Amino acid sequence: MRSTPPAVEVTLAPGRREQWLVAAAHAMAVSFLGAWLAEHAGAPVVAAWALAGVVGAWLGLKVLQPMVGALRWDGECWWHLPHAEGAHPLHMVDLMMDLGGWVLLRARAERGQRRLLPGHWCGISRRDAGHGWHGLRLALYQGAAGGLPSVAVPADRTSG
Repeated sequence: MRSTPPAVEVTLAPGRREQWLVAAAHAMAVSFLGAWLAEHAGAPVVAAWALAGVVGAWLGLKVLQPMVGALRWDGECWWHLPHAEGAHPLHMVDLMMDLGGWVLLRARAERGQRRLLPGHWCGISRRDAGHGWHGLRLALYQGAAGGLPSVAVPADRTSG
């Protein structure tokens, strides 16, 4: 029987790299779509491509609002600790991508809680996590469920 991973807390980086990566991906996708539509409509392709790229980059920056503060695993559930407020329990923390030295997480707040929008994303690198990297990965892969990368918040947990 596996034991629950120990408590760990990692400070979240500002997420600028992830924001620019998402903005670039949106810019490329929307610019290709804009160029294709312009070609079929008989409009100037280069102008449509450039304008759509700017709109796509702006959209990409609005889509990813990175979590700030810290992410804590207390042995039973995940918590988001914003800089200026108390801790907020998270309904789920899903491991979306693991590149060895960098992980992409999707954190969802408890149902009905408006402080953290459902589906916030955060990228955490080994360098940013420091000594908490190993504990973070243990909590993501084992968690309270013993092997599932998603962990539900116990019903009796409250903010604080």
